[in-house]
Amino acid sequence: MKLYRPVGLQELEKILNFGSEKFPDRQVWQPILYIVENYGYAEQISTMWNLKDENSGFSGYVLEFTISDDYMKNYDIKQVGDKTYLEYWIPAEDTKKFNNSLTSKIKIINAFYGEKYRGLPFDETVLEGREPDKQIRELALLMENSYEKFEETVKKCKIQILPNLIYWLRMISDLAGAGKKEKEKVIYEIEKVLSQTYEDYNDIVIDIKSWKSGR
Repeated sequence: MKLYRPVGLQELEKILNFGSEKFPDRQVWQPILYIVENYGYAEQISTMWNLKDENSGFSGYVLEFTISDDYMKNYDIKQVGDKTYLEYWIPAEDTKKFNNSLTSKIKIINAFYGEKYRGLPFDETVLEGREPDKQIRELALLMENSYEKFEETVKKCKIQILPNLIYWLRMISDLAGAGKKEKEKVIYEIEKVLSQTYEDYNDIVIDIKSWKSGR
């Protein structure tokens, strides 16, 4: 069964640190793990709620995964409004069993960003202290001056970089000419390094070329 979960930046960071293999345990004030039945509803939550939420890092990510059909028979699907607003409510105490029933990695298939988005902090690199729209320029300069250092930086900062990929693509979509091609080249080189770093890279984030044509 294919399902979805919209998350903010903090939860995404935890999932990436878990190798995209499980969802984090709920906090004491989070008695339910909310899982969404369809992509459209997950996107709506990401854009309507997460972009204005400081705790979500002013960003929303739509995650896709598959899970055992037999396991999900333990839960009733709930309609919480419109006929497409369909959710599964997983009690916090069931999170471990839920994670053990996953049959795929948890994959980023889309991302949305509010005006206040700043991403995850970068430490001890040329990207430290720079806002996301400036980071891609720094990476372009680094790649031009020393591909070895560029590669080293991407590998070291992979957790911080992954949430920014679609942000950078959206940012440069309005550009034209050489500037646009240069920055697109940087993103494709980032993907190249990440795919060498993660054996299962295509299982944890949508292919950028597919995202450009499909979203």
